[in-house]
Amino acid sequence: MIGQIGKHTYVDAGTSGHGFKLAPALGAHVAALVMGEETDPGLAEFSPERFASGRLLAAGFGRSRLLG
Repeated sequence: MIGQIGKHTYVDAGTSGHGFKLAPALGAHVAALVMGEETDPGLAEFSPERFASGRLLAAGFGRSRLLG
């Protein structure tokens, strides 16, 4: 989950073991979110709003999809 979850509250969580190697890129993405700058549209699918809308991530195998 990567995005804004409240007024002045942003989150970048659930990256598991990949978070360490992805930290520079994800940090830049979250910084852009905080500053109101243009962000990478490829990361939009990780927005916290997807839980309320019921959207699943594109990643998965067969009928199984990632929830986080």
